[in-house]
Amino acid sequence: MDVLAFEQWIDQPVSRVWSYFCDEYNLSELTPPWLGFEVLGKTTPQIDAGTEIEYRIRLYGIPLRWVSVIKRWEPGVQFMDVQKKGPYAVWEHLHYFEDHGPRTLMKDHILFKPRFGLFGTLAKPWVREQVKRIFAYRYEVIEQRFNRSRPKRALVLPANSPT
Repeated sequence: MDVLAFEQWIDQPVSRVWSYFCDEYNLSELTPPWLGFEVLGKTTPQIDAGTEIEYRIRLYGIPLRWVSVIKRWEPGVQFMDVQKKGPYAVWEHLHYFEDHGPRTLMKDHILFKPRFGLFGTLAKPWVREQVKRIFAYRYEVIEQRFNRSRPKRALVLPANSPT
């Protein structure tokens, strides 16, 4: 298993940030274009614990189906999506939102394991870099959407996140 953690300050109240992340179609905006991400549907009208969301991504042109289940749902605070079917042997993504009045501290904690046994183990450093690239892209999209008035800064990983 591998773990990545990211933090990002957002110059908006948690209510606005939460509502953005509650719309699965915003994942298309947050996902790099090279993955050809597409939302196919969900099992409930509104996202909640137990909701399954189906996506399609393209890895090097190969279409892959990804189904995630919302395992934890605490409105305005956190939610966790867990891969039920998809490209990883394990994928658990905890999204956490800290309310700081007019600002929000968003934290992501990702636990993942590549598929394919020994080959997956050998590919883990490459997979890790790809996940970091995806979250660096996401960071920039969030900066553009919510933090336009701030000067640009580099993505900073917290001290407990291995590089």
